[in-house]
Amino acid sequence: NAPHKRLYERTGDPLGLDALREAMSDCLVPHITGATRHADDYVWILVGLRWAAQRANPTVDANVWEEFRRFERALKQYWHRFTTRRDYLGKREVASLCKGTRPNVNKRILENERATGLLGSYIASLRAIGLVETSALKLTDHGERLIRGVRFTARNQAFTSWPELAAAFSSTEAEVRACRKSLGHHLFQDNRMSCAAQAFLVNAAATSWGKLAAHLAPDQRNVANACAAVLEAEKEMIEAFCELMTGRASLSPSRRARLRNASALIRKRRPITEAWLNQPIAKALEGTWRALSNGVHVEQELIDLHANIVNSIRGNDVWITRLGEKSLVKYQPQFAGRDFRFKIAAHLIKETRWSPGGIRTR
Repeated sequence: NAPHKRLYERTGDPLGLDALREAMSDCLVPHITGATRHADDYVWILVGLRWAAQRANPTVDANVWEEFRRFERALKQYWHRFTTRRDYLGKREVASLCKGTRPNVNKRILENERATGLLGSYIASLRAIGLVETSALKLTDHGERLIRGVRFTARNQAFTSWPELAAAFSSTEAEVRACRKSLGHHLFQDNRMSCAAQAFLVNAAATSWGKLAAHLAPDQRNVANACAAVLEAEKEMIEAFCELMTGRASLSPSRRARLRNASALIRKRRPITEAWLNQPIAKALEGTWRALSNGVHVEQELIDLHANIVNSIRGNDVWITRLGEKSLVKYQPQFAGRDFRFKIAAHLIKETRWSPGGIRTR
């Protein structure tokens, strides 16, 4: 009768630091998200929405979504069966479906396809750059023009036969790739995105936002210069919190000193953007850094920050309530992939061959 161990496993954001990095990333490259992968994905979604709207009857969002869901399932099966692409969500289920004698677009491949599939991952960006209507799953005039030369007219048989599926998507794939440059024009048109893209072109060898800070807009520059300090403070705060979750009532003097130094540096760098300054999480973090930099009641400050973020702000159950308590939660922090969307921004600039004025770069 023992509860399954997965009931106690967590991959959340116990101290609000993931949220901080997302807010900083939104300042650096606002039209890219952590789920962005390829320039072609933006175009495939436009193609899928246009095709879905042509099939939906009546053309309301609920019906367009149902048709698009079939399109996405088919596209991912095409990727798995006929290409080398594997960096998409739902690949385990897709791999299983691809073992069948024919495609299957009626079976769910994600727990929440609307939120975590292609549409959920890219819709905010597509709307922000003016390619999809803000209040409907419908392409804007700019979106229609961008994919004007892309043909995709698959009918039902394309979703019930592997050869038909391959023919339908492979013939469209080259046309989708041909839209990359036009997509780049929309994606990097606004001031922050353009500044970020130009910074990459000026210093192609850069490996972090801090190396590009001098070429960014003033608000971006401040955030870029704070990235390294945030990563260091996050590592120290999360590792200390994990120690407290084991039942320790106090941290070692060396750990406390590192927390104090990291917090003092992060306050000096001021990573919280003006747009995020009044958010509850931002206020909670600022208060904690102030207290940690003073080196007083360090352990209790971390516990209080956790309770504030997880319970008071987000309304969830806390993982630990007091010092000396051993938490039942099994939390394995991940310190990889915390580059503030740096690599994906560089990748999209390369894929779209963006340059100021639309001049092709090589």
